[in-house]
Amino acid sequence: MYPYLIFGTTVLSTYGVLFVTAAFAAGGYITLRTWHERQSVEDAIYLYALTAIGAIVGAKLVYALITFASGKAHSPSEIFGGSSVVGGITGAGIGAIVTCRFFGWNIFSFLPRLAPALPLAISIIRIGCLFEGCCYGKPFAYGIVFHESPVAPNGIPLVPTQIIDSIIMFVLFGVMHILSARITPERLLTILTCCCAAARFTEDWLRGDAAPVPLPLLTMTQVVILALMLLGMLMINPVKALAQRH
Repeated sequence: MYPYLIFGTTVLSTYGVLFVTAAFAAGGYITLRTWHERQSVEDAIYLYALTAIGAIVGAKLVYALITFASGKAHSPSEIFGGSSVVGGITGAGIGAIVTCRFFGWNIFSFLPRLAPALPLAISIIRIGCLFEGCCYGKPFAYGIVFHESPVAPNGIPLVPTQIIDSIIMFVLFGVMHILSARITPERLLTILTCCCAAARFTEDWLRGDAAPVPLPLLTMTQVVILALMLLGMLMINPVKALAQRH
């Protein structure tokens, strides 16, 4: 694909450009929804910014955990050299909870705007993964072929996992947008979490860069997803109780 964008003497990472695009797209969606619903745009911007920071930190930490535990990387640059969507979602949730706790806001009042923005951002970021070649799939006779990727194997047809995930997340964005005005925030959060976890869990069986673990049929990412889902179920009632105080 095209891992770099060249403008004269300026060379930009295509993944980096699309990552920033995703951040602005999600932020723009939240801002427009907030303005349309006549809520505080300033509060929404604060929450989104700190949630985004939590997502970035979580993405890096979980990626480091997976790569270190699987033995795929040893140096700091290799351990922190990528990002995990699972970690990003987890970090975003923690960031949102901490921010709402600090300002005394009810997090569930923001969920109808935050829930659709998350899959929208992921769908754009996955296009960046496609251009970079990261998160590539297993060999597949009718797959896509990379020729200049610094990450994926070049010259070999691979399962287009990036395209698959991007389409799934964009569809989920549309579903979340529609449901956000029709169901309770708690149910919206449950559907979003289950859909994201199920999509990422299934996708790992198609990934060519999946980190294995000494368990049958599972990868390190899938083990982390199961652990985080269990933790999330245990935290639902404490979070609801905390939100009801505000």
